[in-house]
Amino acid sequence: MANYKNMIPKVLKWEGGWSDDPADSGGATMKGVTLATFRRYYGLDKTKSDLRKITSAQWSHIFKIGYWDRMNADDIRNQSLAELCVQTVWGSGPGWIRNIQRAIEVKDDGIVGPKTLAALNANPSRNFHRIWEARRVFFFNLCYHPDADAPNGVRPTKNAKFYKGWINRLNDYKYSE
Repeated sequence: MANYKNMIPKVLKWEGGWSDDPADSGGATMKGVTLATFRRYYGLDKTKSDLRKITSAQWSHIFKIGYWDRMNADDIRNQSLAELCVQTVWGSGPGWIRNIQRAIEVKDDGIVGPKTLAALNANPSRNFHRIWEARRVFFFNLCYHPDADAPNGVRPTKNAKFYKGWINRLNDYKYSE
């Protein structure tokens, strides 16, 4: 079974600090936790200053309860598949559970129950690669739109500045048995 503690260093490698880029639709983040998420767990009165001071215990609680457990990742047998699923939800929100379900061809109800877990565990390599590719396409489509008049057939969106970082992070997730 997968273990959330094994994933923490990888998450913090990419989410290790403070960011408050006005172009980022997620808003201010510290260690990858948005202010909105921080407020859901620790009170609506929390400020950016409070978020900047997030403790390791607070961060771990949000990561474990809000993302790892939401994905029922303890019940995913393959660590790399569990990490990719959790990173997907961490990076784009719990709504992405439906996209994971579509990628592995199960009913997309947004609930990681016995059927989704059985499907994930039935063919972890295939499912890893399907979810990975769905993420890659998602990032590309966020950053570029078709444009027949553009030299390469696409034009960048306001998110294009984040593309390289998102792809580098995605490339850090590799399948292993």
